[in-house]
Amino acid sequence: MKTGSITRLLFVSIVLAACSVDKPTTQTAINESEINNVFATTVPLDNWNDVLTVNLVETVNSKPQQLSAGSIIAIRIENMSNQKIVFPDDFGLKLMTYSEQNGIWESVPNRFEYMHLQPESKSLSPHGVVETATNLVWMKTIYIHPVPNIEQPILMRVIVIGNIYEYNTLGAEVGAYTDIILDP
Repeated sequence: MKTGSITRLLFVSIVLAACSVDKPTTQTAINESEINNVFATTVPLDNWNDVLTVNLVETVNSKPQQLSAGSIIAIRIENMSNQKIVFPDDFGLKLMTYSEQNGIWESVPNRFEYMHLQPESKSLSPHGVVETATNLVWMKTIYIHPVPNIEQPILMRVIVIGNIYEYNTLGAEVGAYTDIILDP
């Protein structure tokens, strides 16, 4: 298991435990498996985190990121394949939280706008390849600005979805996600 996966699993477990502390004892604790099953039906895709990865950038300007509602947060997307990946203007970004009360994943507004991007700004080269003519590389830092209305820390899933691009046509859809703990 990758270190990032272990860290993500630990954070999910901590948040789920923290969210259930003040709940009535008659309420069933929601487990990670159930949350991921609901996620798989909410955002169906076969190959999560295989071809593409997304991770939190730990520090920005030599300072730890502030992970709170209303903060601008840097994330890094990376192409792990040997094919080019292209994205829609918003990088196929979705920000979601799991509502234990409703048993569904709910969207979180993202105030960050991705306007006037050149096509190469919305693409990742094959892993390890730098296309010097277009300055295209296999990883990119992008920003999110989540604005959930929260009173306690929550687990927020950051989702990025793009397409394999080969022979001048869009191919299979690929996606990645990471979970972060967002403070009020």
